[in-house]
Amino acid sequence: MRREAERKRKEKHEKAEAEREELRQSIRDKYGLKKKVPEEENMMLNNDDGGRVGRKKKTPAELAAEANADSDDDEFTMPKNMDELKNKVQDIPQKLAQSVGEVTEKCSLQ
Repeated sequence: MRREAERKRKEKHEKAEAEREELRQSIRDKYGLKKKVPEEENMMLNNDDGGRVGRKKKTPAELAAEANADSDDDEFTMPKNMDELKNKVQDIPQKLAQSVGEVTEKCSLQ
């Protein structure tokens, strides 16, 4: 019973697809369009995952490549001018104290 229902469903689907193809052909004839290359359609059908909802599992090679890519991102490289940046950061408190001193000399509280 189940197989017969499946067969009827497939026949119904094939009939509907044939009707759609006739309609497509009439539109192509009316507007002078060319039919898509069957190779492209086959490529699209080959990419079908059999009605899966989720994506296919990754191969071990894909997993290894992904792990290598992640490990490269985790590594941090120091800037080439690190010494220069350190000196600038160390000079900030001195410059700040100097400017605060200049401001306090110019201003007097009453």
